[in-house]
Amino acid sequence: MRLQTLGENFVGVTQLPYNTSDYEIIKLNELGVKAIRFNVNRGDSEDISRLDYLARRVYELINWHTELYIDSNSLTEITTIVEKLPSVSIDHLGLSKSGFTNLLSLVDKGVRVKATGFGRIDFDAEEAKKVLYKNALNWYLKISV
Repeated sequence: MRLQTLGENFVGVTQLPYNTSDYEIIKLNELGVKAIRFNVNRGDSEDISRLDYLARRVYELINWHTELYIDSNSLTEITTIVEKLPSVSIDHLGLSKSGFTNLLSLVDKGVRVKATGFGRIDFDAEEAKKVLYKNALNWYLKISV
């Protein structure tokens, strides 16, 4: 299915190898793709070692954000990179309850979290959304003062 057939309210997210040309990235942007995804949890995407390079490259080139499909237990390994990226979100509430505090520490630094894929998580989504909202609000109030 072509993205354009869905209408103007839909955008695409893609996985790309690090050596994708600027021309190809710009073309995808023109077709409605607006983000790049690193599928760390399931694999089959660009290696996480290229996260900083590729996330900054697509942001500087066409203002895309980066999405991370990652178990929040694995965030400690890449926290210093993630918190410095220009625009990033963590998918599916970080997937695991045991790593939720790792996720919250990034929210405290302005990282966004997508409240999606509730069937993929191992905890109560409603409670997690309340906690995330409170933390995000606290972060926003800190930077607004």
